[in-house]
Amino acid sequence: MFGCSVFDCLWVPFGHNIPQRGLEAQISAGVIMPIKKYIPDTTFGPETIKDMTTAFERIRIVLRLKDPDDPLIEVVAKKVISLASQGTHDPKEIERLVIADTKRT
Repeated sequence: MFGCSVFDCLWVPFGHNIPQRGLEAQISAGVIMPIKKYIPDTTFGPETIKDMTTAFERIRIVLRLKDPDDPLIEVVAKKVISLASQGTHDPKEIERLVIADTKRT
């Protein structure tokens, strides 16, 4: 749809492909809703924070969470942070686990 390969696009259930490079650029530019305000005073390295941010933004897209005041935003952020603090750092795995858990609740 956007002319990207399978390796640099995300598949979103609504049938839209989002170029991964575009998501990373938005994260780097600070356009993305920050997850950092939900991170407690624990130490995460920059790579882990990047992975958590990527997962958080992917989840927001899939769940169509656009309103920063939506209470589900905080729930999702806390689930992402919890998984990262337990050693899960792969954004795709975090996304899969959080979405599966959110759909059950």
